[in-house]
Amino acid sequence: MGAVRQRQIIVSVVSHGHGQLVPDLLQDIGCLCDHSRLGVVVTLNIPERLPIAPDRFPFPLAIVRNATPKGYGANHNMAFEVMQGDAFCVLNPDIRLTVDPFPVLLDHLKALKAGLVAPLIVNSKGRIADSSRRTITPFRIVNRVLRLEKGLDYEIGAAPIAPDWVAGMFLMFSSRAFAEIDGFDERYYMYCEDADICSRLGEIGQGIWLIPSMKVIHDARRQSHRDLRHFWWHINSLARFCTKHRSSHQVYRHEF
Repeated sequence: MGAVRQRQIIVSVVSHGHGQLVPDLLQDIGCLCDHSRLGVVVTLNIPERLPIAPDRFPFPLAIVRNATPKGYGANHNMAFEVMQGDAFCVLNPDIRLTVDPFPVLLDHLKALKAGLVAPLIVNSKGRIADSSRRTITPFRIVNRVLRLEKGLDYEIGAAPIAPDWVAGMFLMFSSRAFAEIDGFDERYYMYCEDADICSRLGEIGQGIWLIPSMKVIHDARRQSHRDLRHFWWHINSLARFCTKHRSSHQVYRHEF
């Protein structure tokens, strides 16, 4: 890969065998977004065919093919080193756009002097996802597992809100803040990295904000529901997180 001049926003997308979803997301970015501001890094975590050519898009696109699989955090940390920008944006491959979300998010990132901002996540029917949550306690963990606790943790209106954490399907970081905390903790292979990085941003005084005025669509893939390997990664990450943050009663992403 040749050198790419610095862009204002770098977008990182990691495919764990989701190569059929990536072209649609890239097409959304190419058609809807100001490509003069963007650079995109797509990481193929496992061998797969990606049915696109890097030069078909109007923005710089770097494709990274891993020789051996890496975890969620390790892949995004690696992408952070491939291209440089003022903001570093992590997107799941199953995100779909209907408008250009980046200018609004970048404006709020700067205006709020935040370490991280995220859009409102909705499903294909427009229903708001529980992507922003309050601090999790053991009592709430049990309630979530038993489905006793339902609904959203925060009332969503027009104004930005400062949740305890935001889930990792769409995150826009200040590149400076991301570098200051050395990115994601790579000891998590998958799950809980988002909660951990929110906790660590909070520890250095970097705000976390949800911007309800900007919506993106997420076609949720709940792998831990039906894949024992993903379920094991989830449980292992949860145990690591609770051990690491047990004294501060911090948060984790819960998707049982």
